[in-house]
Parts: sequence; C-alpha cells; structure tokens
Amino acid sequence: MRVFNVAIELAPFSDETGLGTEVSKLLGALVKRGHDVRAIAPLDAGADPSGHPLARRLRPVVAACEGREVRFTRFEGRAASGVNVDLLQPAEALPRRLLLEAFNRAALELVRAAGGSDAACLAWNRECAPFAALDAASTPPIGAANYVVVQGAIDGFDEWAVQAAARRVILTRRSAIDLGSADGSAALASMLDDGRAIALPLAVDEHPALGPTEKASAKAALQATYGLPVRADVPLTLFAALPGGALAEAVGAYLRGEAQAIAAGDLGADAAAFGALAERYPDRLTVLPEGTGADGLLAGADFCAALADPTLAARAMSFGAVPITTAACAEGAVDLEPSLQSGTAIISDGPSAAAAIEALGRAVSAFHLGKPFAALATRIQGHVATWPVCAERFEQILSAR
Repeated sequence: MRVFNVAIELAPFSDETGLGTEVSKLLGALVKRGHDVRAIAPLDAGADPSGHPLARRLRPVVAACEGREVRFTRFEGRAASGVNVDLLQPAEALPRRLLLEAFNRAALELVRAAGGSDAACLAWNRECAPFAALDAASTPPIGAANYVVVQGAIDGFDEWAVQAAARRVILTRRSAIDLGSADGSAALASMLDDGRAIALPLAVDEHPALGPTEKASAKAALQATYGLPVRADVPLTLFAALPGGALAEAVGAYLRGEAQAIAAGDLGADAAAFGALAERYPDRLTVLPEGTGADGLLAGADFCAALADPTLAARAMSFGAVPITTAACAEGAVDLEPSLQSGTAIISDGPSAAAAIEALGRAVSAFHLGKPFAALATRIQGHVATWPVCAERFEQILSAR
C-alpha cells in the first residue's frame, strides 16, 4: 500500500516538539512492513536544506489561499529509513495560520496528483491536515478510503474529523479519550465500536530485554560512573521531566532515608534546590547536565520519577525502571497494588510535594519487597509497545475497507 503522511514536523528536517521524531520512527516501521511511504512536511522559509540529501524540483507547488497564491519550493529525497520525503518551503515568511492553510492545500494537491486506489493519507493534527482543505461537497482526493490521525485533544471532533474524507481515525497517545466530555463523543464512540477508529499505545525504541542479572549490573555501573556508592540494597531513582518547583521538598525527604537519586534533564525552578541537596547528600544524589542520554540511566535505575512526561514513563518501563507518574501522564499505566503482582507504575495523586512524598514512600516500600520487586522490573518490560507494534496496528486499520 502507498501511504501519504502529512505532518507539521518530520525528523531530521524539523522536530521542535518531539512529534517529528515520532512520525519518522512510525513511518520507518511502516516501510519495514513493505509499504511505500511518502512524508509531506513544511520547511521553514529561509531554512537551508543543503545539509540533507534533497533534490530541488524546478516547478513550484502553488496553493490558492485567502485570495492569493502561495508558492512553495519542493524538495524531494529519501530518508535513511526508506521513507520518501517531500518538503515544501514557502517563498516568503507567512503567519502560521496562513502558512498551514496553504501547506494543507499544497499537500492535498500532491496526494491528488499521485492518484491510485491503493493509497491512504495520514494527517497528524488539526493544524496540519489536508482534509481541512476540503469542503463538504468535495470528494476524497484519492480512490481509496482516507484517514486522519488525531495528534491533540479530541475536542471539536465532529467539526473536522467526521467528514467523507476521514473514514478512519487513529487516536495517538496524546489524545485522552474522555468520551464523556469531548465534542463528537457519540460519533467517536461509534467509530471505536465498529473498528473505524483505534487508539495507539505509547511506543518506544526496541532494545534487548533486561533480566535481573543485567539490571543489577547496569545499576552497579551507573552508580560507579556517577560517583555513588555501589550498593544493591538501596533504591536508585532517576528524577527527570519534573513539574517546576514541586519536588525539591519531596526529594529531600526521600534522601533522608537509605536511598540514592540521579537528577537529569531540565530541572527548571528546582535546579538550585537540587544543587543544594547534592551538596548536602553527595553520596546519595548526583545532578547531571541537561542533555545526558536517558537510556543508560533508565537501564540502571530502579525507579523513574517522570511526573510530566508520559513518553519517559513508557521508556522507563521498557528498561525495567518503575515509573512514578501522575494519572494525567500515566497513558494506560496501572497503579501498583501492594504485593506488586499487578500494576505497572506508581501513580501519584498529583505533582504537589505531599503527593510526591507519598509516592516515593511507596516506591521505597516496593523496592524492599526484594524478589517481588525484581520480578516486577522484568514484568513491566513486556507491557510496552514498540514502533513495529504501532506500525502493525496502523496497518490493520489502513487495510480495512
């Protein structure tokens, strides 16, 4: 099947919010499953594309928008993953609303020009969806069913997704499916029930599973690398993706017990407080500079306090580090019950210091259960979806008629 993907970001060409990386990984996984994938994305006016293997097309793409013509230079290429790429660069800097409307129309023309009854079109959010360029009387641009991927909240669902061109809907991880409050909930519920809509899980990169022995070795190596005493008998928590100003008190309480911690990433308003704690507890807390790779840290950590980042929580699980997160960011994670026989995360009541202290206390108690905690670290790795799994689910709905 030929798949056209339209997104506002596409790594490595653009990736301001992380969406570009996710799009690229998913499309690469679709290519591996045998699909012919073309990605269409905007390129900022004035950006230099020469750092990428792209060919400039001499004929511009022109979109009529708000009574004027917007001209795009078209750059073509192929990513290392095998995804074909079309980047559309406006001839001049434009206000965001005008840029996106013109880009949507230009992308739609590229899809129409390709033709073919085996094609599907994916769009990643309300701002960047070529179907927005269709009016109610328009016919779908290609012969087969066309598809929309919802990247944001589903408010206003009826206004933009339930139209003739959007015959399938795929809800990504950022879409909290609260059918009780969202506009268009009845329509969406019906699509979910009859298989015209699916919800994707969080996805992580593939890597070898870590058994108890590998996990213990990774922890010892992490402690030694960053100047912490090499101890298997104390919990080690990675603090990252933190809500500003909320956790210094909680971390201080945690470190007063027999525990170790590593703080990494953008600490924001907590940076000074974490620095002070590191000076007070040099054998229990290490503060790493922003940009330190997270995967090696997660491999050695027992827990990961990811209160503001559901993606990090999922990555933590894939390395056997139990996430400490909030219900708002849990994205399918289930709160641990005391025996650790069920559940995948420690769900905090909120980002407040009091809630974090309670959650960290539960983490310490879970760690000291010994063998059940080691079994938990192995078990939760099997609860995380990889990009090939997401690609397979995409393929199922793309193939539906």
